Amino acid sequence: MVGKRVGAGRGEAFLAWRRRMAEAEGRYPGFRGSEVFRPIKGVQDEWTTIYRFDTAEHLEAWLNSTERRG
Repeated sequence: MVGKRVGAGRGEAFLAWRRRMAEAEGRYPGFRGSEVFRPIKGVQDEWTTIYRFDTAEHLEAWLNSTERRG
């Protein structure tokens, strides 16, 4: 799970970035899916992405990838 603070009015830009990342994620070994949760006012301030990979090593490879950090 990864949290990201997104500036006011930048939600659509963040979602566009997430769509590009979703395409890249699918090319990584062991990828099983991801899900994005919007902030909930008064509960959480960050956008939250949950990644599912078959091993911790495959997850780490994605999290540390050039594509993701781009």
